[in-house]
Formats: sequence, structure tokens, C-alpha cells
Amino acid sequence: MHAESDRGVLLVGLSQIDQALGDLLLYFLSLKGACMDAEWLLDPTAGNRPLGSLAIRTRIALCLGQIDDETRRLIDTIRQLRNIHAHQPKPFMLDERDIQPLMRAWPKKDRDYINKATEDMRGKHGKSRPTFKLMLSTSFITLYLEEQLALLRDGGVGVKIVESLKSIDKGNDSGINA
Repeated sequence: MHAESDRGVLLVGLSQIDQALGDLLLYFLSLKGACMDAEWLLDPTAGNRPLGSLAIRTRIALCLGQIDDETRRLIDTIRQLRNIHAHQPKPFMLDERDIQPLMRAWPKKDRDYINKATEDMRGKHGKSRPTFKLMLSTSFITLYLEEQLALLRDGGVGVKIVESLKSIDKGNDSGINA
């Protein structure tokens, strides 16, 4: 994502979240052997499918207990940021005002972690600090969704995104909490 514009970082990051959430729902909805029906429900390219949009996928994943409310809030906040900026024809650069709602959506400990991790990023790789905050946020959310899918496949119980961040903070590079 380092080569992307700010709009690209936003769209690619949200696309990664959407893909991971779709994979999680596809697996969950296919557990009883209804894989073709689950694929049909989730296909975003086939027109007006019931679970084709990220907003609906997020709500159904919450209702099915596959994500927590914290994760729903984070995804919704990034979707709102996309809705504000993605469809404007002029170029834009993310600034701290754009990222404030997302940072407020994180619990304080996680917000502090992201702020600390991005302290020295200003100007590196041609990206602003707000852009790195968005990149970290979308990466953490995607990691959490992938972790949820792995736990579901293994018959485990899901963990909160906070616990994923804690495991990263403790030096576990994978972010997976054993």
C-alpha cells in the first residue's frame, strides 16, 4: 500500500477488510453445507445481492457473533471516511481531522499504540502520519477478521481486536493470540 495515493490507501484498505469479512461470512454460512447459497448471497459483483455490501456484511457478522461491536464501529468509521472522500474528483490528502473519528473509535490503549507506532512516520515513504494511522487501522482490522476465520476453522472462540493488538505489542509478529 506504500505506493498508493491517500484515496488508494483508503480504498485498498477497506477492500481488504471487505474481502476478509466476506471470507469469514462465507465460511460461517457454509458450515451446514450451503456453500453455493452462501456464495450467491455474498457475491458483490452479481448485482443487488442481500449480503453484497460491506455495510450489510458488517451488520450480519455482528448479529451472527462473528465480530464484536468495537470492530463494527471501526469498519463503519472507515466506510464513512470512504463515503466522504472516495467519490470526489479532486485529489486529497488525509489530515488529522479526517482520521480523528477513526482514532476516537479505537479504545484508548489501542489509540495510544497506533499514535506511538506512527510518531516517526511523518514524511517516510511519502506518506503522512494520518495515512499511516489509516494503514495500521485497516491492517489490524483485516488481521482480526482473518484471525476470526482461523479460529472458526479450528473450532475456537473468537477474540476481541484489543487482544490481537496486545499480542502484537508483546512482540508476537503474527498478531495471533494463542
